[in-house]
Amino acid sequence: LLAALLVFVMTIAVGFLEVGELGESLGISLLKTIVIMGTALFVMAIIGFNTAFAPTFYGFIGNPFYSSGFLLGGFSSKATGLLSGVWWSMGPSYFNTGLMTGTYYFFETAFASVTLALVGVVPLKKIKFQAFFLFSIVYFVIIWNLPAAWIWNPTGWLYLMGMRDFAGGLVVHGGSRSGWIR
Repeated sequence: LLAALLVFVMTIAVGFLEVGELGESLGISLLKTIVIMGTALFVMAIIGFNTAFAPTFYGFIGNPFYSSGFLLGGFSSKATGLLSGVWWSMGPSYFNTGLMTGTYYFFETAFASVTLALVGVVPLKKIKFQAFFLFSIVYFVIIWNLPAAWIWNPTGWLYLMGMRDFAGGLVVHGGSRSGWIR
């Protein structure tokens, strides 16, 4: 949980960076950052986490209807089934200490929100705030989740080809680059 909170602080820091770099008013920049974090928590809980980490359709994207459950789909409260087969969980037994799915969701949602904050540095002066909010919903359902499902999901096609992204550089920066609006 502490690591996820630190990543969420990075999202807020990107908001302050916008104020310094773009000269935006502090209120608009921080409002955008708060909306990004709130949208990420809501959308990822309903469908986004499934499209990234549920069993995939032919390695492409996770099943958005993994279960009839409302929050976090059909995932159990323990993340051991979710993380079984993930390359960093194949080490010593201290990796299997009972990570909760909610904690894993919170950590991955923090990464998703910071990538959209990186994307949102430029377009806020070019598009309306409401349009950016709608774009953020699409971003959390599809754009960020595609590289996450391909690389971090044990049934993703790049994962099955042997690609491993321990620090998340490809997912985070690839997801933020694919979300740029021109």
